[in-house]
This record gives sequence, structure tokens and C-alpha cells, in this order.
Amino acid sequence: MIKSSYEHTKCDSKVWLCIALGTLLFLNCVQVQAEQHRVLLLASKDLPTYQKVIQSFSDQVDTTKAQLTIIMSPSSLPLESLPDYDLIVPIGTQATRSILQQQPNTSVLSTFIPHSTFDTLANTESSRKSLQEHRLSAIYLEQPFLRQLKLLSQIQPEVSKIGTVLGPSSASEQTNMEQAVSEMSWQLNISHLREDDNPIEVLTPVISNSDAFLAVPDRSIFNRSTAKWILLMSFRQRIPLIAYSKRYVDAGAIAAVYSTPETVGQETAAWVNRWLTTSEGLPSPAYPEYFDISINKATARSLRLKLPSKSMIKEAMQLP
Repeated sequence: MIKSSYEHTKCDSKVWLCIALGTLLFLNCVQVQAEQHRVLLLASKDLPTYQKVIQSFSDQVDTTKAQLTIIMSPSSLPLESLPDYDLIVPIGTQATRSILQQQPNTSVLSTFIPHSTFDTLANTESSRKSLQEHRLSAIYLEQPFLRQLKLLSQIQPEVSKIGTVLGPSSASEQTNMEQAVSEMSWQLNISHLREDDNPIEVLTPVISNSDAFLAVPDRSIFNRSTAKWILLMSFRQRIPLIAYSKRYVDAGAIAAVYSTPETVGQETAAWVNRWLTTSEGLPSPAYPEYFDISINKATARSLRLKLPSKSMIKEAMQLP
């Protein structure tokens, strides 16, 4: 049977339509792949804490723009592969140290790392250049002092003088603390504790002459023994102790504001999502915007403090 020219034309049109659609789909796939950035997540250790950070990050990051590679330990990282990535996200101190030692040309966003530790690791010519070029940044583990003071203002509104003790690792934070206390229109009663000092002799005059005490993390001096003395002395003096971890609150501090693995992962993903959609590079290192709080109701009752609900406190802390 001989087909008419009309039937041939109709068949040819279908063939060309299929080819055109196939080509369009192929080009779209190529475009999507071209727009994806290769992002490496490098954990310091294969531990539940880092796994929670990674899980939270993975749940929030835009995977249509990011192709993720996850490595759970620096020892498992093939160094020759670093140039293959567009962005490296080291999680924690060991991972950050491992990456910065390689002086990569790739953008690096360190997260879940103490402020002082990052400053030490990034104090090289290569890292300083990367910071200036917005190819290196960090999300600090600690919460900003002003947020801790806002928590205290919800716990004890009558505060006018806040006491604290800084150690060798946290001494560089004194200016930041003074600015935060000044913004609250309070007075700061501050002292310094060195490794060879008697902690009781240093802590006693500070705690006895303050309306509240702010514990600042410093691995050089704030060991378990010193933390116990701070808890005991503040309780005897009947002043609220604001801490920096849930564990400290469980031990007797009245309240704490802190980062969690989940909030760290969530905030890191938010930074990466912004980086994926802009050509401006990474923002400057900063304290986290996300946080959680814990309240010790038993301590509050002992100090005869009537507290708002946790949700009300948290909402008030987010106000300017």
C-alpha cells in the first residue's frame, strides 16, 4: 500500500517533534548539572553529634543546586580531590584544621567551631587572604554575649551588675563582652583566672559583688572542678548563673542559651543556600542566629524567681 504525501508529512512531523523534545530534555539535564555546585561536608569524627549536624544540613540544603559529598573523618579524605569541590564545609575543629592546612583555593565554610579556635587556625597568610576575598568564613559554636544577657534579663529583670571570669582562651572576648553589657546599660564586674591561680580566690569577690554571673567557656581553666565551684558559690550567694550548655543547666545553672547540632546544621544550610544563589562569596565569620535555651525550674524555685514560659523567654530574646 502506497502512503500519501500527507501521511509522510504527518509521520515526519512526529519524528521531528520527538527529536526536538528529546534534545530539549537533554539540554535541560545538562543545564541542571552545570548549575549544581559540588559541596563537600567533612566531619571531624564519625560520632552522633556530627551525624546530627549533617542530617540537619542535608534536610535543609537545596540539593537542586548542590551535589553533596559526605566524608566522616579527615583521615578518609583523599587530599587530591579537594580541587574538585566548589565549597568545602568542615564540621568541627579537626576537620577545619585538616582543610586549612592544605591551603585550598576552594571556598571553605567552617562550622561547629569555637570562635577562638577558628581565629587561631585562620591566623596564617593564606587564610587571611581567603577571608579578605570572601572564600573563607565560619559560623561560631558559641552564642553572642548580647543574647546571653537578654536571656538573663528575662530571668532576673532587676540586674544591674553582671559578673564573669575569663581565662586565657576567652580573654580576647573581653571587648565583645564589654560592648554587650554596655548595650544593656549594666555594669560589668570582670576578673581573669590563670591556670596557676586559686579559682576560689578569684571567683569569690566577683560573685559576691554581682547580681548575676555569666559563665564563659574556656577550656584552659573551666574544668569540672572550677564549674562546680561556680555553681556552689553562685547558689550560696543566691544569684542566677547563666551558662553556655544544657549540661551546665542540668548541673544547677538556672538557664543557658546554646547551639545544638540541629541548629548548627540548619544555619549552615541557610548560609550554603545563600552562597549557591549569589556570586558575592561567603559572608564574614559570625555568631549563629539560631539557638535553643534550657531552664532549670528547680534552681529558679530555690532562688524564688518566677519565670515566664520557655517559649515566651525565647520569643523575647529574638526581639531587637
